[in-house]
Amino acid sequence: MSDNRCRGAEVGTGDEPDFDLPSREARRSRGWRGVWSRCFSISGREMGSRGLVRDQRGVAAVEFGLIVVIMFVMMAGAVDLSLRIIFQRDLKRFTTSAALALANCKDGGGGCAGTAIQEISGRMALLLPGIATTELRLGTFSLVNGKIVWGPGLTNVFQGTEEAQAKAMLSNEGDSGVLVSVKATHDPIFPSFAAKWGLVSQQFYEYTMQLSYRKV
Repeated sequence: MSDNRCRGAEVGTGDEPDFDLPSREARRSRGWRGVWSRCFSISGREMGSRGLVRDQRGVAAVEFGLIVVIMFVMMAGAVDLSLRIIFQRDLKRFTTSAALALANCKDGGGGCAGTAIQEISGRMALLLPGIATTELRLGTFSLVNGKIVWGPGLTNVFQGTEEAQAKAMLSNEGDSGVLVSVKATHDPIFPSFAAKWGLVSQQFYEYTMQLSYRKV
């Protein structure tokens, strides 16, 4: 556009620039200085707009910054989700191992079970490293005269469906069982990012009930 409008505006050629000015007298009064200033102003504006369109400097940095933020949020969610699964697995592994240790006492919940319960409760920091438990229940029970009687332990109360499960497990008079349950709270390591995925602080509860003695 600027090339056509400024065509012929060359000193010494005798050509007149193709500007839509009011009259020849007006063009003469302005002189070549006004013509050249107008041509250069038009060309400068067009070249500047074309340069901005072609200038891609900094685009890669902006894209990299956006991608890094998105990837970090996804990574934080994945890490917290993995740690939550590991946390729940460790609780279940502990209750299973402790229940098996109590069930190996052949005295039906006597002195052996009492000693094992003391040992387990006193070594929680080693059995569940890095996990602060909010509740620990260790107990032994037996079926006497059709009723469940509690033996040595840290609890004498069933929760939820535990009693129904215990009655189904103790089918014969004199049968014995053990109960191990634990509660602990898991806190995400990236609270602000984990909240975007719905991963907030949550209390987990795991329990294991094991038959320790079957009367034949």
